[in-house]
Amino acid sequence: IDLCYFFFFFLLCFFFSSRRRHTRYISVTGVQTCALPISIEAAGAVVYYRNYDTNTFEFVSPAIEPLTGYSPAEFTPEVWDSLMREVVPRGDFEGMSEAEARAAMELEGTHVWRADYRIVARDGSERWVANAAIHIHDDPAAKLATLGIFQDITERTRLDEHLREKTKME
Repeated sequence: IDLCYFFFFFLLCFFFSSRRRHTRYISVTGVQTCALPISIEAAGAVVYYRNYDTNTFEFVSPAIEPLTGYSPAEFTPEVWDSLMREVVPRGDFEGMSEAEARAAMELEGTHVWRADYRIVARDGSERWVANAAIHIHDDPAAKLATLGIFQDITERTRLDEHLREKTKME
């Protein structure tokens, strides 16, 4: 596991657990944990927590609405599935199909999932969304939840496509 991702998600886990218990915020190396979700949203990202036992998103930050057109209350796993048109695995699973990547992930016991998704938002616009997540298990065979971040990468993806087309023409 990439150490930066691990540390980042550790802070997110701590934030959510401390918020649920209504405990005080703490400072980790000078960064207030309560500021973390604000800084994530300032980067145009959406924090989410998906519970597989209840098949719900227990938490989705408000930034989901500008990204998908659905409010946090409306955003469900079924809605997310209906928006997806293409999945491009990243990281250790780059170059694999989604099915191959998920099978390799389970075989290797990896808890980190990274992929880019082509979605169609409620208003019909096409968007590219990067997803970086960790899977939370109580035993290796049972995935309980996913804690992750969606980030709109539409402009970056369009620019990459434009540059590829320009390079082909030269």
